[in-house]
Amino acid sequence: MKKTIQTLFLIAALTTILASCDKVEEATTISIDSSEKIAFTIALNPGQSIDESMTYDLSDNTEIKDYLDKLKGVEVTKVYYVITSFSSSTQTTGSISFTLNSEAFGPFEHNFIEDVNNTKETTLDSDKLNTVSSALFPSKKLSISIKGSHSIPSTETNWELIFI
Repeated sequence: MKKTIQTLFLIAALTTILASCDKVEEATTISIDSSEKIAFTIALNPGQSIDESMTYDLSDNTEIKDYLDKLKGVEVTKVYYVITSFSSSTQTTGSISFTLNSEAFGPFEHNFIEDVNNTKETTLDSDKLNTVSSALFPSKKLSISIKGSHSIPSTETNWELIFI
């Protein structure tokens, strides 16, 4: 009987210790939920194509930069863009494609005046964002490129694309 009590006590002690280790790990693990707006401003003349690129570094994000060396994973859950301004008095259409860390999205067709007036939100394919997340985690950087074409009858057009 004494051995049974000792064995049960030992099992209870081990279970408590192992459960405590899990609780300590949970207490020291944080999850950062962050949204980032990356703005592109593109001024176009008739006949020009869209070809812009930039690199976003996670260390530029004030919520993340202090934890960069402790990151265990990155998950990009949603990427979308909104064309926020367009200066033309005539209807203009175009096609835009994006590349995020070598993963291609698009082409997306737009009627720029209507899209600005309706604050159209164009969402990138969420299935492909897992690939982007996988590439973003080790490098801590996101390469973004925008390419496209358009039919602009006016002399100059300005628009801004915002990623969130």
